[in-house]
Amino acid sequence: MITQMQKAVGGWKLLPELNLPSSSSSGPALPFARQDAMSAPPRPPVSDREFQSHLDSAGRVRDFWALKQAVFLGGLDPSLRKVAWRLLLPVFPKGSTGQERIAFMKRSAQRYFEMKRCWKETYAAGQMSQAHLALITAISKDVIRTDRGHPFYSGGNGNVATGGSMADAAESEYSPHILQLFDLLVTYAIYHPSVGYAQGMSDLASPLLVVQKDEAYAYICFCALMCRTMDNFRRESTAMLTKFQHLHDLIVHMDAELAAFLRCHGLADMFFTHRWLLLEMKREFQFDDTLRMLEVQWAGLPHLFTFPKSADGVPLQEDACIGVASPASASTSAAAAVSPPSPKDTPYLRLQSMLRQSREEASAAASSGASATAAVVLKDGVVELPPPEVLGCGNPFLLFMCASMLQEHRDR
Repeated sequence: MITQMQKAVGGWKLLPELNLPSSSSSGPALPFARQDAMSAPPRPPVSDREFQSHLDSAGRVRDFWALKQAVFLGGLDPSLRKVAWRLLLPVFPKGSTGQERIAFMKRSAQRYFEMKRCWKETYAAGQMSQAHLALITAISKDVIRTDRGHPFYSGGNGNVATGGSMADAAESEYSPHILQLFDLLVTYAIYHPSVGYAQGMSDLASPLLVVQKDEAYAYICFCALMCRTMDNFRRESTAMLTKFQHLHDLIVHMDAELAAFLRCHGLADMFFTHRWLLLEMKREFQFDDTLRMLEVQWAGLPHLFTFPKSADGVPLQEDACIGVASPASASTSAAAAVSPPSPKDTPYLRLQSMLRQSREEASAAASSGASATAAVVLKDGVVELPPPEVLGCGNPFLLFMCASMLQEHRDR
């Protein structure tokens, strides 16, 4: 499906016509907004030799911008993904050496297994909160449906569709990799109580586990990815509404005829692109092509996502959970901020209901001549788009891919 992605990328030839403000940060412009990047022919994936040329003798990255642009234009040789993805996500502190990165991963992996042991002991002791039990049940159901056709997850004959918990399963019941995916998602949800778990997170975690081939390392990478994407899964849906609005604005700005078509058919609020935006196109390509698409997408992120916000590297848990020692205290501390949603109150359903209500209110207001504030404001024209670090909540590449895919199919 790489051909499909290349066709979509072809839509970016329209970018010189866009009124896209330059980044307000101190970093350079986006790689796909530069004339030399847009006019450059497709290039081979970054090889090990080329990757090493971006590192100094101590293993520090000489110029992150140059490395990201090389990945953006050609992706990575598959043999490099395990190491290079940790840089792109990003996991490590700025300026870290090769030895410092190795030490960071070992230290973080040890901490992960301590966290995992803590909640498993709490569960075995029957001290798990109802909030966490609800999370465990939801994750148990989702992981067995995630990339089920991929050989990495083959094996086992377990079935939790009747409401059981994978935490009770014998290791022989499921593929060991499915159990690893389950464990890392439960650990994340428990130690990130303000986020918890929502459907779709397993889709984001799965490629990380496939590439890292190590549960703890995949968890570390997942924490880095979620630092940027966690707002997509919050119940208030503010981030997703912003992305719908920005995608609407982008299409109006790029292709007024397509925008009018979507509006005529009641699609202008862009809710039909929910899966594209939530999972950052993860399900829209064959799995191997998805890996290439993800790394290109991460390489195209604005400068502010080049390094973790914390000078110590990506955090593995929220501050509220730091310092918990016993299984019971971990459960109590982490559960304090968690209110498990009911099956009828997921972020997706809340967003769907919000947009439906917004449409009804807008229709009623139009009939009565009153005014109403829509969840997604439909516009007849857009003069200027937000800067790169704002557009698409900091992922403008994703919006351009969505718009380009719509343009590819606009006459069908």
